[in-house]
Amino acid sequence: MRRVSMLRNSLRRSVTLLTLAALLVLGAGYAWYLDASGRPRPAATPETMGIAVLTGGPDRVETGLRLAAQHRAARLIISGAGASTDLAALTREAGMEPFAFLGRTTVGRDARSTRGNAREVAAWALAGDIRSITVVTAGFHMPRALLELRRALPVAELVPYAVEPHRARLPAMLREYFKLVGAWMGLSAYGSTEPAPLDEEGPAIQPPEDGDDTPAVPGMEGASGAGAPAPPAVPGTLPAPTSSMPPPSTPASSILAPSTPVPSTPASSAPTSSTPAASAPASPTPASPALAPSAPALSAPLSEPSR
Repeated sequence: MRRVSMLRNSLRRSVTLLTLAALLVLGAGYAWYLDASGRPRPAATPETMGIAVLTGGPDRVETGLRLAAQHRAARLIISGAGASTDLAALTREAGMEPFAFLGRTTVGRDARSTRGNAREVAAWALAGDIRSITVVTAGFHMPRALLELRRALPVAELVPYAVEPHRARLPAMLREYFKLVGAWMGLSAYGSTEPAPLDEEGPAIQPPEDGDDTPAVPGMEGASGAGAPAPPAVPGTLPAPTSSMPPPSTPASSILAPSTPVPSTPASSAPTSSTPAASAPASPTPASPALAPSAPALSAPLSEPSR
């Protein structure tokens, strides 16, 4: 019993010491976090190849646009914007014109967390060969943002440019600090899954199947297959006649002739007998060869008319 009691006392002392050590580490880390989040931004405007704005708080987008307006050679990415947000709306809220930022500004819409911001900014920087980036975010968010960015983009130089507020209320600061600890331990990778950054230019045109490398022509899908051109005409033959035009070999007289053949018997040769016309059987009068239609059969190929 004495040995069991000694083991219990030793276990309690160990647990107490470990708890105190953990609290000391967390306290020291929180003190470092307060110092890092309260560091003022540089007095001179940093001159970097790119500017990355991590949305989620006031004055972040406005500060990024102001920095990009001062350095027209720098490229700008606004990461974590809404799905329906565009550059015109962002500049309008900041009281600026969008023309100064066209062609060098990217609005990222895929990020939903700080880790997603880091992945989006890393893909943008690697695609544009950007090696130095000014990071714009709130002061209390800056330590975790730099940690995730250095992990996703270790080859780039990161210059922090914090905006107000540098510090928030105690619950918000503690929550952000524990998020920082979790990110340092690598637990942010097990958070909400986010889609990979997509190319803004969209998918490339894919060649058609069945070995045909001719791209489909818009508006020609209903002609003969999916965008296939009409088959070439065979030399020595004429195109098939349509319902709106008569065949080429049909004489002009057949076009003008009425549908009922006209009898060729002259009027002076009519019978003069007193027998009523109704009692006399009407003899069929052959149609004149000149007035009969002479269209050839459609099954046989049409020969080219002689000139």
